[in-house]
Amino acid sequence: MDIEPKNNRAKRVADSLNSLKVKLICAFTHFALQPLNKFTIIFQTHASRIGAIKEDTLLLLRGYLANFIQPEIIITTADILTIDYRNKVNQLPRNSLVVGNDTLDLISEFEDEIHGTLMGDRFYDSVCLFSETVVSKMLAKFPHRNDTLSDLAFLNPRNRTHCCIQSITRLCKQFMTTTSEEIDQIIQEFVAYKITPDNQLPSYNPTDIAAIDHFWSTMSRLYFLPYRIQMLIQNVYSALVKKIETDSCSLLSPSTTCDLLNIKMNHDTACNLSQDLISEELIEIAKKATRKSLEKEN
Repeated sequence: MDIEPKNNRAKRVADSLNSLKVKLICAFTHFALQPLNKFTIIFQTHASRIGAIKEDTLLLLRGYLANFIQPEIIITTADILTIDYRNKVNQLPRNSLVVGNDTLDLISEFEDEIHGTLMGDRFYDSVCLFSETVVSKMLAKFPHRNDTLSDLAFLNPRNRTHCCIQSITRLCKQFMTTTSEEIDQIIQEFVAYKITPDNQLPSYNPTDIAAIDHFWSTMSRLYFLPYRIQMLIQNVYSALVKKIETDSCSLLSPSTTCDLLNIKMNHDTACNLSQDLISEELIEIAKKATRKSLEKEN
């Protein structure tokens, strides 16, 4: 059995890698895999994409269809999942396939060796086969028809006006144990969310991978803000009342307590420094009231 010398094998590999066919394939695959690589990177982050995954997958699918399917077919088809992408009639002419700038430069440089040749025909056939295979995998593996993901589209604020109430009720019944009254409350909150203008909602930057996380994190803080403010007011009120009703002032009438509380709540200056609040007349009235109180005690 003859054994091929190592230098011959190395030369054969080098010649293959240096061939125009391999250069074309490498340039095309580098271009064609970029959207998939970006899509993978997005899902490797810790950010939640649950509210945008359906939109993300449809955009990715549409992009790959646009590489080899005629634009009119994509535009006029209501549901791009139903496009007959294997039908050659629906595909672009071979010289109009989207293959990337580096590939186009090679085709332009070696035009005589590609156009109208067997190698050129095989390359374009490979491009179509690659695109068909990618689209086939997307249709088979991506959750395009998942009802739950469709219902969760409201998490993306840009889609909120297109979401229906039935989506919310289905989610409530699927993931929550709620009464009819609680579901009605959720529906009212959802309707309010739908009709709220964008400028009254937290900012949403669609270019940010974690945009949905940031949006709903801010929304949750705004939702609980009234309750937190109410608790803060109650705490402040209790603290001020305790300061007013000390042991030495435990017999103050409710009206006097309210007056002092009003001053403390609405003015940030110490009482003895507020000349506009403590007039000579007020001091005289206070002295008379004190004398009367002391006389009663005696």
